[in-house]
Amino acid sequence: MVSVVLSSDLLPPHGVSDTHILMGQYSTSKGDDGSKQRVYTVFDSISCVDVDVIAEQVECLEQILPCGIVFLGLLLSNNDVKKLANMRSSLKDHSRGSSLFAVIYNGETSTRCELLMKPGTTLPLTSPKTRPLFVSLPCYLRSPLNMLPLIVRLKNKDDTNYAVIDFNSSIILGNNDLWNFTNDIFAIQLGGSIESNEDMVCVYITFAPFSSSGSDVYHAICSFLPRLKQKPHGVLVRVQSERNYAMNYQWVFTPTQKGSSILSKPQWIELKELIEDGAGETVRPFQVLSDDSNELSPIPLENTGEKDEKTFKGEKQQSVVRPVAFKPEKNENSLFKWISIVVVVCLAGAMAFIWSGQFTS
Repeated sequence: MVSVVLSSDLLPPHGVSDTHILMGQYSTSKGDDGSKQRVYTVFDSISCVDVDVIAEQVECLEQILPCGIVFLGLLLSNNDVKKLANMRSSLKDHSRGSSLFAVIYNGETSTRCELLMKPGTTLPLTSPKTRPLFVSLPCYLRSPLNMLPLIVRLKNKDDTNYAVIDFNSSIILGNNDLWNFTNDIFAIQLGGSIESNEDMVCVYITFAPFSSSGSDVYHAICSFLPRLKQKPHGVLVRVQSERNYAMNYQWVFTPTQKGSSILSKPQWIELKELIEDGAGETVRPFQVLSDDSNELSPIPLENTGEKDEKTFKGEKQQSVVRPVAFKPEKNENSLFKWISIVVVVCLAGAMAFIWSGQFTS
């Protein structure tokens, strides 16, 4: 049994003809009768400006999606058979092509959901008025990863209130009031310690606790880790979206200097282009997120020469990175160069004066 959850506020206004890329999570749980139920919960939608290059846009987008969030399908505001056929052809080679779906929205009259690659195969669609709750949870994991449970706790060290994320659990995680404190929770693997960063790694996962099981969270982490392994000495950078404040883009890069966690200027430009091409959003340095003081691996920051003291709407000041700028290495080099020239000229002048005095005497 497969169903789709798409909140009504993500549907386009009546009369607006547009195509959107849908992203979110897929989760699996057991029903009352023991049968497996798979739910696709839409987290966000992004406008597709040019359907002819939708595969390229999806490719860019998938490089910056946070752990736990994947490309799910498409939303069309009208039943354009030709456009749908073109997108089906463009995405036929996608790794999860068989599970992608298309939601066709004809104003207020009807909404239909079907598998993209199997026209006519409809899926049950639920459209709540408000978006399902998604959290971005920092998880401290043993390295290399094992399957020990994750313990979700409050940052104030309150041990009386916690939740357990078990690799083999198919029970929905939502039955705990911890999810009311989304900015103050973290997860740590059983037996691990935040104070020890030698054998621990921090991964942020975005998921909907009221439709996710422990198994879903673990499988999402296991699917994300290869992105880190593909980059030698890979470091994770997170950038908060201004379009959707619950979205933190994530990108893995290899620092140009060994042991560093700093984005170089070309890497910052590459990241900006990926977000612009994939999500249609222009980002600035102040949107880069830093880790809290008790987190293990510092999020890489780099000076960009752009000054912007803005903070995010509705966000706490401490959750926003200090505005930063690329280090003006060229300016510093030229300054030292001119200082050296001036010193050499002064020394040469002094020597010439001394010699001229000797000859005149």
